Formats: sequence, structure tokens, C-alpha cells
Amino acid sequence: MKLPRRQFLDLAAGATALPAISRIARSQTYPALEAIPKTASDALNPPATSAGTFSIAPGREFAANSYVHKPLAPNAPIDPNSAAWVAELTRQVNTYSAGVVCVVSGEAPIYIVGPDQPTVKVIATSGDANAPILQARLLAVPMPDPDHFVVQDPGDDHSVVIYQPSTKTCWELWIAQKTGAKTTDSTGRLVDEWGARWGGRMDNIDQNPGWWSNNFGASGSGLPLIAGYMTVNDLVHKRKIEHPIYLCVYATLAEHWSLPAQRTDGGNYGRQHFPDGTRFRLDASLTDADIASLASSEVWRIVLTAIRDYGMIVRDKGGGVVLYAENGANPAYGGVDPYLPAAPDNNSYCTTWKYFPVDKLVALKTTMRP
Repeated sequence: MKLPRRQFLDLAAGATALPAISRIARSQTYPALEAIPKTASDALNPPATSAGTFSIAPGREFAANSYVHKPLAPNAPIDPNSAAWVAELTRQVNTYSAGVVCVVSGEAPIYIVGPDQPTVKVIATSGDANAPILQARLLAVPMPDPDHFVVQDPGDDHSVVIYQPSTKTCWELWIAQKTGAKTTDSTGRLVDEWGARWGGRMDNIDQNPGWWSNNFGASGSGLPLIAGYMTVNDLVHKRKIEHPIYLCVYATLAEHWSLPAQRTDGGNYGRQHFPDGTRFRLDASLTDADIASLASSEVWRIVLTAIRDYGMIVRDKGGGVVLYAENGANPAYGGVDPYLPAAPDNNSYCTTWKYFPVDKLVALKTTMRP
């Protein structure tokens, strides 16, 4: 996630009166996206839809034994560099995020499409030796209404995530934009052609361990957005997050990463810098009552509870430090802000770092690669 630095600082510095960047759904003319057909497993894993009822479920989105679905043990080992890394995270929040950390719904929405969504060929536009490798995985992408599709990612990544539960397939596109040409979709209709600089197609998502392989995917770490971002359903309806939360930071360690990350685009050297894949968590000794007393809003009560139980994992770099949440600009919400029931004002989204329980924050033991 590469939210432009100036835009991010404007957002963070104005936390007491935040502009409604990426919260207010931008009305578009897309048709409503279909829900998944009923299946025998619905009693255990309710069907995902595009309109505020989606939360990832074990064995449906990622393997049941994936890190994505495993709560942290109370005595999970702490990394020897924990104190230095918490200090570095604090430095980044204070230096690049004006001392404020926000739940920012500014990443790409996840478009959930039904089994009958027409498919199109998306052109791999990098022009390098990797283009044919990516192209083979973008021959039939179920892009909703290519003529009117708008990339809702407000940053400079122009990311798109499309998920088709009926085929257990997820696509991520990076630098997605129209090529200016026309193409024919799977129904024979002439539509606008789209291209992407990079991305990938994840097959059998129900068995995936929670990461992209072979350098596919839109993030610098190889972690798929769908595995770690807070959804409207998590924050508004369930009021509970049952997975790690992905964290966007300003800088990460160069050349090394830690599982579950699969790679890095970090550029900083020195033991004070944490790698992509680092998992921070709040001390397990914090009770629900403790967290309720610490939280600055209901949103942050939910978030802090998840950071205690599942942690927050460094996924990517951007203009500051933010936590990933579903982009309410998804046209499936019909132009209505889906977060209003849980977050009636923008102050609900942000907390000043001095009120964050930093003294209870630790970095868990890393598994460094290479």
C-alpha cells in the first residue's frame, strides 16, 4: 500500500477532524454483485457476499491450520530484538504519521463475484521477461463490468482484488488500468480492455497457507490482502476480528524477511529495523476489561483485542503507519458509508500513539529468510 505521503500526513495530522478519505463510498453504476450459492457447508461457514457480510473462514479462505486462523498462544516466544523493534515502530508513527495510528480503509476493495461473472483477458503490461508468466494467469479474470470499473485504491499502487468463492480463486492486480483498447469477454461482448503491471491468480484458496508463491501478488511481502484486512462485517456486524491484522509501515529491513512473508522490498539496514512479516502483539495478560478501558473508541476496542489475540503483521510499506481495513468505496454498498454503525465520526478510526498501550506491545520471535 503506497498511500501518497502528503495525503497520509494530512490525514494523520488532522486526526481530530479527519477528512472522509476513502470512508465514503463513491457511487458508481455497477450492478449488485452476486452472493455465493447455498451449499451444505453454509451452516459452518456462512456464504460470503459483497455487501458487508464477508469475513474469512477457516478452510474456505486459507487452510484451517494456516497462521491466518490460529490465535496466538499466551506464551508465544518474543523476539530478542522486540524492544528495539517496538521503539522503531514508535519512531515511525511519531515521525511519519504525526504520532497518530489509524485504521485506514484506503486499500483496494475486495470485489466478490458470483459463478456467472463473465471473464476477460487482462494484459500483463510490464514488458519484461516476467510478463508471459503473469499473462498465463490472467487469461480469464472475472472483472465486474470492465467498461465502468473504477480502481478504488486511492494510492499509487492502483491495486485490484477480485475473489470468486465458487471457483476458490482470488486475483490481485497491481498498477491496474485500462489499456485504451477493446477486448471480447467470455459472453462475446465487446468491452474495455484492462492491463496490470503485476499481480497473480491464487487457486484453491481454501488450501492456501496464507501467502503468494513464486513472487506473485501485489504486495512487497507476498502476503495476500484478503488474509489480513478488517472487513465491514468484522468491525460493524460481528464486532470481532478472528485473524491477524495487516500493518503498513514506513520502512522495513532490507534483504531479509520473516515468515509468513515470502519476500521483501525493504531498504533499511541495521538490527533496529524489523523485517516484513514481523508480528507485533499486545501482552496476553491484558483482559477484555483492560482493553475496553484503553480503547479510544469501539473500533479500537475491537482492533486492540485482535492485536492481543492474533497480532498485527507487517505486510507492506507506505507513507506512514496504518492498519488495513476494507475500502467502503466498493460500489456494492450503493454509495452509503458501511462503517457508520460502528464509527459515526472519523475520530473513531484513529488513536494517538501516546494512548496506545505501547508498554504492552512486543514483537514475536521471527523466522528469518533467507
